[in-house]
Amino acid sequence: MKNLDKNSLYKLATPYLKYWQIEGKEIFYTPSSILVITEYKNTKAIIKIPFENSDETHSKQILELFPEDLRPKILDSYHNATLLERITPGTTIESLAKKDDNQATLIICNLIKRIAEITPRKSDKVRNIYKLSSGFDKYLNSSDKKLDRNIVMTAQNIFKKLEQEAGPLKLLHGDLHHENILKNSKDDYIIIDPKGYLGEIEFEFAAMLRNPIKLPNLWLNEDQLKQRLEIIKQEFPQLNQDKIISYGFAVNILSATWMIEDNVFNFEIPYKTALTIAKIGFIKTIRKVGI
Repeated sequence: MKNLDKNSLYKLATPYLKYWQIEGKEIFYTPSSILVITEYKNTKAIIKIPFENSDETHSKQILELFPEDLRPKILDSYHNATLLERITPGTTIESLAKKDDNQATLIICNLIKRIAEITPRKSDKVRNIYKLSSGFDKYLNSSDKKLDRNIVMTAQNIFKKLEQEAGPLKLLHGDLHHENILKNSKDDYIIIDPKGYLGEIEFEFAAMLRNPIKLPNLWLNEDQLKQRLEIIKQEFPQLNQDKIISYGFAVNILSATWMIEDNVFNFEIPYKTALTIAKIGFIKTIRKVGI
């Protein structure tokens, strides 16, 4: 992904600012979207402009699937951009994890339960999670040597097996982690940036296991990771615990391949998380790799 300076970002955002007749106070971007901090009709707001072909191209339609008390208010939309009410104070759940990671994990579990209750319509822009498996092939067909290819192939095989053995598919946020959960003025937790996928609920825990990225003592610590998994087990006794571990390993390896491809963030975060998950020892297949 190429670097964009502020002038380039504002040039891309100008048509939307003109349409809503507002000014951008601050602008930045993620691998998926351009974000503009602004005000709209005396309301603190943010414009989200997905990059072409990003995984958030249909972000407005996906966001509308979620209950209003669980997501930011949609103020308006124009073409592929969405004007959203800004969550204030907007403190992420990372701040809670610093003090009480168990409580933060419980809150994430409760949000996952709420999301799983939603039934999308066939016409909604929700994608099958297993189509993401192409990322393994992309990496293995590249010349990159940052990741152990045996480990990538193991993750690929595990992901394929999970697809073959998949049970009922539910709506997933797709990237539910500490930075995507914000506290509003009523002290409620609001989710942002849902990707919108159909898959097994067990998939949804993979992102939280490698976060918060600024607190590696939580996701590199085997004991703390086990504690998170124990809380998940207590909150979701009906789920297959081995699948949670399997998705946690495979999806984090997959995330590492994406980060290398896009040249963003630190690929070692999901990669090391996956290796830590593997060391817990619940997957016999992983043990054979000798991690």
